[in-house]
Amino acid sequence: RTLNIPLVGAIFPALLIDGDWDETGILLLRMNPHPPAFLFTDIYGQQAERAENMVRQLRPFIDTSAHAQPPALFMIFDGLVQGVSTIIDNLYLHLADSVHYAGVNAGCETFLNEPCLFDAWRCVRNGAWALLLPSRALHASTSSTSSPTPSAASGMPAA
Repeated sequence: RTLNIPLVGAIFPALLIDGDWDETGILLLRMNPHPPAFLFTDIYGQQAERAENMVRQLRPFIDTSAHAQPPALFMIFDGLVQGVSTIIDNLYLHLADSVHYAGVNAGCETFLNEPCLFDAWRCVRNGAWALLLPSRALHASTSSTSSPTPSAASGMPAA
C-alpha cells in the first residue's frame, strides 16, 4: 500500500501452471503499463442496471476510432453471483464489438459466499473485476514487455 502499486486480485481453488493443477500457490502477473481496472461491488441482483453502471465507467477508456484495435474486456466474476450471463448480455448490448470478451469465475471450492476479489485496500464478494487489456494480450505471440507476464508462481502460500 505504501508504494501505491496497483493490485488486482482474485482467489481461486486451484491454478493451472505449466500444465498441472496447483492448489497451494499464487500467481502474480506484472502488467506494464497497468491497464484500466475496475472493481465492481454488490452486483448481485438488478443485472441490467449493474451492466449499465459498468458501461458508464468503461466507455471513456475504449477508443472507438476507426484505426483503433478493440481492447480485451477481461472480467473476473465472483463465481457465486447469479445472473452473470445477463450482465454479459447487457454489456454486449452497449459495447457490442468495441471490445473482445474474455473472463473467468473466482471463489472457493466449498461454494461458500466468501470474499474472493481484492485490491490493495479491500476484499469483496458479489462483485466483478473488469480490466481493459490491449487486444494483443489475448494472443500467445505477444511480447512480454507489453502484456501480462508471470513474475512469480507457486510455492508461496495462498493468501
